[in-house]
Amino acid sequence: MNKSETIAELASALCKARQEMTNLVKDKSGYGYKYADLSQLIDACIPVLCSHAIFLTQPVSFESGRVVIETTLMLGDQFITEKLSLPVLSAKGMNEVQCIGSTITYGRRYAISSMLGIAQEDSDAAELRDAKSASEKRVDSPISEDQANNILALADETKTDLSKINNYFKIPGIEQLPASKYEVVIAKLKAAKEQE
Repeated sequence: MNKSETIAELASALCKARQEMTNLVKDKSGYGYKYADLSQLIDACIPVLCSHAIFLTQPVSFESGRVVIETTLMLGDQFITEKLSLPVLSAKGMNEVQCIGSTITYGRRYAISSMLGIAQEDSDAAELRDAKSASEKRVDSPISEDQANNILALADETKTDLSKINNYFKIPGIEQLPASKYEVVIAKLKAAKEQE
């Protein structure tokens, strides 16, 4: 890696920009695998970088028959540059120019991802993450009056201190127990009853 004498302002701006970026979903298919294409990456990062006055450039050259992509991030007179040298990829049904273009696109995508720390997720992993996030945001409704009475009766039978349950679930009273935790509490109380 090549860099300017100081990169403090650039590093600070990159940290702020990176917090606004998300990982990409691999939703394109080709070459026997799924991937996020270059346009997705550009759409995800360029507006964010520009909003922090960071310029990204990727000039391409050829050295000893290899494609060389020089990725540079700049802020004022500060910069970070990294070179990626790749052999020209060959693919069935593609002429030499198409192979060079494919290699450039492939290299640019991975160079930008590497410089910015952007990962590519499988679409099913992203869907699972989004579903989990949505379910965590949902507010779990409290148990019904009948469920509360069942817990109170079992707690009384087992001489269980309800304040321990309330403290564990961080609730002011058993009536506020999230409905999703009802079965857990009942199972624990039943297990305590069987041990008597």
